[in-house]
Amino acid sequence: MGLEPHKQVLVDTVEKICLLFNLSKAIKNISTSSENALLEFYDKQLSGIIKHLKHPIDQILYEPGFDLSDYNSLYNAITNFQNLHPQYRVFSSLPKIRKEIFLMLENVLSQADYNEIEPTIIYSPLYNYYEQSSLEQFQQLGILLEDGVPDRIVLMLPYADFANPLVWSILVHELSHALETKYGIVEELSESFTPHSIPTTRRSKNWASELCCDMLAIKIMGPSYLNSFINLVFSVHPWYHSASDSHPHPKLRIHFMSEYLDELGLHSNSSKYYVDFATKLYDLFTIEEEKLQLAIYIETLIEKLKEKISDIDLPDVMEPQNSVAIMNLTEKLKQETPLISSYNSTSIDHIEKEKEKYLLQKKEASEIDLNNAYSLLKLLDEKPAKPSHILNAAWEFRVDMYWDIFISIFKDPKLKYEEKFFKFAEHIDNFTFSIIKSIEVSKIHQIFRTMGK
Repeated sequence: MGLEPHKQVLVDTVEKICLLFNLSKAIKNISTSSENALLEFYDKQLSGIIKHLKHPIDQILYEPGFDLSDYNSLYNAITNFQNLHPQYRVFSSLPKIRKEIFLMLENVLSQADYNEIEPTIIYSPLYNYYEQSSLEQFQQLGILLEDGVPDRIVLMLPYADFANPLVWSILVHELSHALETKYGIVEELSESFTPHSIPTTRRSKNWASELCCDMLAIKIMGPSYLNSFINLVFSVHPWYHSASDSHPHPKLRIHFMSEYLDELGLHSNSSKYYVDFATKLYDLFTIEEEKLQLAIYIETLIEKLKEKISDIDLPDVMEPQNSVAIMNLTEKLKQETPLISSYNSTSIDHIEKEKEKYLLQKKEASEIDLNNAYSLLKLLDEKPAKPSHILNAAWEFRVDMYWDIFISIFKDPKLKYEEKFFKFAEHIDNFTFSIIKSIEVSKIHQIFRTMGK
């Protein structure tokens, strides 16, 4: 905890490059020889990005000073990552969208009592998350549909994050646009807009919608959403952050989400760390007032949104029993296993060992002998872990451990420079797999709890 900003930017940069390595590896396992030839070309581009990172890595690991101008080399690598990312669109839907994303969203929708929508998820060529309606997509393609064709919510997932559940909480923000429409929060709120309080402009409504969805995502996913948001927005150089007619400045959103976590009593060690990281980085790169575009009515808008959202009854995102058990486990793992590659697939899940041994030896829930369900229930905790618990625990671990793991790998004299990236990519692959497997186990746990009622 408490890394200097440039060290966190370095780890996040290397992580994103490793995510593309892992994406290539996943595609190679299911692709044709011609597609593999194309992947090899992309891998060479990745190798080029890696070579340009050698100097800043050595500088950060072995030299005492790091100037403001030195950030350019890190963000140049991120820019190259952003430019390479869209090229993976040629693989269309490879690899398949992971079922665990749908398990997470299913849990979110059931919490919000909004089971009538079934979101579709497709890959985004840009390294960004957003939502569209299926009808909008058809219109963009110039396809005319008959009247009465049902609309569906389409969530866009960046290729690099296909197996990166740490940032899947951002999808909940995008899904919250549908929840906000269902509850009519902004529509009702906009009726109270006046020129003297909140101007009745398109910007006011758009900002209200974005801030509302931030709050809903915080309420549903807890601090994991704020961590994911900060991780995403700083994949672009802070100099280029700005407000627009559609979105408030990220700095404002981070500030108000942090305040909201405080009010809900949900701020975790990891979210406090990431807010501190964002604050320090913004202080380094002074944001001009006109770029920040601080609207004088923003405080009024926030307070009105909080009043509206407080009426929405959602279960606590971090129930003490589950969250404390998971946090304790991360501390235990920190002491027992210095490298995550030695973990088993249940390392983030808090469910007891007896149940883990029984459930996780099965590849699919359908293979479990249902005749043993009653006795198995005795081994289960009172409540299954939610995806929000698992992701929040994972963020605690990431903040506590990533830098130590990074140092142990990149200072290893036995490894060649590029081998260090492969080793770190393997670490990320194992870590994300353990989180994904935990989400799957939480669903199995819920099924058994339902059977026991």
